[in-house]
Amino acid sequence: AKDTYLSTTMLRLLFFPVIPVLIHFMFPIIPSVILGLWIARYQLLIKPEQHLKKLYYITIIGLAISLIGALPLSFIG
Repeated sequence: AKDTYLSTTMLRLLFFPVIPVLIHFMFPIIPSVILGLWIARYQLLIKPEQHLKKLYYITIIGLAISLIGALPLSFIG
């Protein structure tokens, strides 16, 4: 089927508001913001000496998730 100017324009207008939302969920923007809000709420970085165990736990979990996420890319090439 031939794509006309009108059909292409309508399709792009339809997907225009959806793509930024998908980008925020596909890339770690929203989870990073939520994690930052959580850290600020409990003042984990303002008084780190009071939260060493919790900060250590968050660091270990974050590194594990990062390594697991990087494994498929390292196996590809």
